[in-house]
Amino acid sequence: MLLEEYLKKRSKDIEEILKTILDTKYERIGLTTHRNADPDAIASIYLLRIFLEQYKKETYIILPEGMNSLSKNVLSILNIPFEYYRVEDLVNIEDIPLFIVVDTSNSIQLGNLYKHISGKEYIVIDHHTKGDLVDNAYRYFLDKLVSCSEIMYLLLRGKLKAHSIVYSLLLTGILYDSRKFTYVDNIIFDIVSELINLHNADYLVALNSLKKEMDISEKIARIKGAQRTRILRANKYLVLFTNVSSFESSVARALLDLGADLVFVVSINNETRVVSRSTQRFYRETGISLGRDLIPKITKYLGGTGGGHDTAAVYIGQCSLEDVFNVVLSVLKEYFGGVKIV
Repeated sequence: MLLEEYLKKRSKDIEEILKTILDTKYERIGLTTHRNADPDAIASIYLLRIFLEQYKKETYIILPEGMNSLSKNVLSILNIPFEYYRVEDLVNIEDIPLFIVVDTSNSIQLGNLYKHISGKEYIVIDHHTKGDLVDNAYRYFLDKLVSCSEIMYLLLRGKLKAHSIVYSLLLTGILYDSRKFTYVDNIIFDIVSELINLHNADYLVALNSLKKEMDISEKIARIKGAQRTRILRANKYLVLFTNVSSFESSVARALLDLGADLVFVVSINNETRVVSRSTQRFYRETGISLGRDLIPKITKYLGGTGGGHDTAAVYIGQCSLEDVFNVVLSVLKEYFGGVKIV
């Protein structure tokens, strides 16, 4: 069974992480994740909190910029209370000796929380391309599984006492990051099978919790994103570049649905944020990974930071819209030679 093989292969890593977080010198532990936490991040951090509280640990969930609207919808439908702090609300943050960062390994994704943990001991548990947080981490557990929820389940498998609704939440995290099994790994279905058959996770409830009617502001962002699109042709691939003020990921998905192979959606508020998405076909045929290849090249030219998966990644920095466009154009030319503006 692939799941058992995986657990055997990584048993020492799992043991080391658990030994650290259960060390008696860490009675107070801060749990955090990336800004605008999505259902995968929320599920991972919630499961970890329940586990730590079994061992009488005092836990503080800190969400640098709260959670996204879909996460709120999931928690509401599953009727799960979720208490958390923003950085500015936690007056005793300096007294927390250990932090555990889940679902990101990039410091910029922690916002203003990073300055509070950079000199402390922290653990990184993540499934994205390796980021700068790993360099100074006390411990880390990385694996390129589809979701962080899978990693958290594997770390705590057989060691957690939780209600079935908690496993439904974890299933929601897996469904969210896998795009309802559009993306899979070798053990995802083994894990889902255990969640449903051993822990009574409710698949339909998890699935339905991810259904949320699009509000008018998101619809407007999608339409504006389409209106502002610049079309590039790199060999046989269509690359779309646009800018909006919010809902970058939603706009990127919409542009892929329109027929793009690769998409860059820029927003500039207090910082410049570039959300990039590609089709599986683009990655399969070109071998170009957004998280491993394209975003690091953009970071090299523009500064800032970024990372992600093969077909989904984010850049964050300080630069103009035209700076981003020109760098994207240059990077595409490195890979494809001639790039036409259509």
